[in-house]
Amino acid sequence: MAELSEHVKNVCKIGQGNDCCRYLVLGAEGFECAKCQMKDTPNIEKFLIKKQFTIDVHNCDTKVYRRNITDYQTLYVMIFADANKLVSVDYEDMEGDIIDDLPRTVMLETVNSFERLKKLIKAIF
Repeated sequence: MAELSEHVKNVCKIGQGNDCCRYLVLGAEGFECAKCQMKDTPNIEKFLIKKQFTIDVHNCDTKVYRRNITDYQTLYVMIFADANKLVSVDYEDMEGDIIDDLPRTVMLETVNSFERLKKLIKAIF
């Protein structure tokens, strides 16, 4: 295991419960600041609002935005509330299944970056 930097110990306060920074994430290169990464990336939330998505669910960790494709089809985009990071993209078909008449939801796992999200939204809308 890699040794923790002084910055991660003293500034980010890793291991100190509620005092630990909420933007501290573990990446491929070790611990990273998600807040610093936010400055370098486009704001996903502003992009969704500009593309006429509306807030559907908001809790302390995540926000879910939605936009109807048709009267029966909806695209949902979940992001981390404070970190400008994409969590998931789901497609829901409310017409239901022929057998049990339940809505079908598909998680679009390949839409895992802002660039792919932009391409999907451009293709649909």
